[in-house]
Amino acid sequence: MTAEEFNKYWKQHYPECPPIAHYLKLLYKDRWFRIHTLPESKRYADTEQEYNEILHRHNTLLNDFIGDNGLFVLITAGYSDTAEPVRPEKELLHLISSDKELITIGIHELEGEGEPNYWHLYFNKKQWIEHSIDGLLKMVADDEIENVLLVGIEKKCLYHPYDGGADIVLESGQLRDLMREKYSSWLSIHPEGL
Repeated sequence: MTAEEFNKYWKQHYPECPPIAHYLKLLYKDRWFRIHTLPESKRYADTEQEYNEILHRHNTLLNDFIGDNGLFVLITAGYSDTAEPVRPEKELLHLISSDKELITIGIHELEGEGEPNYWHLYFNKKQWIEHSIDGLLKMVADDEIENVLLVGIEKKCLYHPYDGGADIVLESGQLRDLMREKYSSWLSIHPEGL
C-alpha cells in the first residue's frame, strides 16, 4: 500500500480529520469507546503480572478488531518545529519502511497555535499476528512512546493504544455498542467513558 493509496482509504472512511489519534474520539464519538488495560483503571504496571494483563487485553482486542492475519497499517509519528520530515523515536525505526512518509501535518495550523509544530506520520502495512507488537505495546504502556495508531483495513477499525488503555473507533455505532457490552468489565466508570 502506497502513501497515496492509504490517503485515499483514509479520506474515504475518516474524512473529518487527519490520522491523529486524539481527534478521533471527538469527531467519531458515535463509533468510539475506550478500554482500560488494568483493573480499576490503574494507569501503569508495577509487576510482570500487570504487564501480562496489559498485553493480554491489547492482544484480545486486536484479535477481535483486526483478526488473525488481518491487514492493518501501523502509523508512528516524528515531531519537529519545521516541515522537514523527522523520523519517529529510534526505538520505532525497525517498525516502519524506509522513506515511507505518510504525511506532514502542521498541528499549529489545525489547532490555531502560534509556534510551528509539525507531526511527520510514517506507516507500515502489516498482517496481524497475536503478540507480534508486544514490544511496541509495552513501550506505549510505559509512556516511552505515544501517538501510535493501528488502522484495521478490512474491518475498518482504528486502535490507538496509550498509557492506561486504548481508544477504539469501529465501523458503526451498532458494532461499537456490541463491543462495549462484550468488554464491559474493561471500560472506565467515568460517565463519558474516559
